[in-house]
Amino acid sequence: MFSKKLLLDVSVLDQDDARTGIQRVVKSITSNLYLNPPVGYRVIAVTTIKDQNCFLTARALTCKILNINCPLKDLVLKEEKIIPLIGDVFLGLDLNHKVINQKSYFNFLKSQNVKAYFIIYDLLPIINPHFFPLNVPEIHCEWLKFISHSDGVICISRSVADEYVSWLNQNKIQTKSDFKVGWFHLGSEIGNSVPTRGFPNYAPSILEKIKKSFSYLMLGTIEPRKGHVEVINVLKELWKIGFNASLVIVGKEGRLADEVLNLIKKQVMKMNILFGFNTHQMNT
Repeated sequence: MFSKKLLLDVSVLDQDDARTGIQRVVKSITSNLYLNPPVGYRVIAVTTIKDQNCFLTARALTCKILNINCPLKDLVLKEEKIIPLIGDVFLGLDLNHKVINQKSYFNFLKSQNVKAYFIIYDLLPIINPHFFPLNVPEIHCEWLKFISHSDGVICISRSVADEYVSWLNQNKIQTKSDFKVGWFHLGSEIGNSVPTRGFPNYAPSILEKIKKSFSYLMLGTIEPRKGHVEVINVLKELWKIGFNASLVIVGKEGRLADEVLNLIKKQVMKMNILFGFNTHQMNT
């Protein structure tokens, strides 16, 4: 018998699946919590709506994550407003900066003795602001301040937890006396993250070329902080002295990627040994 609710905020994923690291973690954890709910809790994925100070069920997204076909969509998947009650738990699973505009909602949670916790994926916009659009570091900082008034945070690694505690101390952020900082290891259960599947049409020719030379693989979103420029510049020096190697890049365009993409395109044209798969071109 389920007496309490575990509410999982999946708002950003529900509105736009960017298919990057955070989205894969959100999908995987949501799937596992639905299949293995904490004793006494009913797991409910929830999403926020613009200009509304509440959360609704995210049933359509949940069915997609769990690979459930719902023939009676109009009836079964009607989204409903969630009313938290005493003993429920709210988990900010997604990186949802918009919660900073819902202070009254979280004050209501406190009044109902509903615990609220948030996942922290990283502090990169604070530590390396030059890798992000101008407004992101400020927004991320405000979000960190906001969640520091919750019941606790759960970081995706010990190093992120240490960085967060250091940030708290440096900025003299006051938390609750029983505020908790935890961390966990990210898993490698790709199958549970509703992954991209299939290959683009040009994949066979690229795979055939890869077989003919030693290859390096860079897997991840294409953006400055991932080091693509540095790797390409090193390989350019090796190519000059006749080193037969290919660089295979699999990923989608990320933030501030123009310089990286221009360099990649130039090398594709010039050397014909640099290849890329854009994950948006794969079958899903």
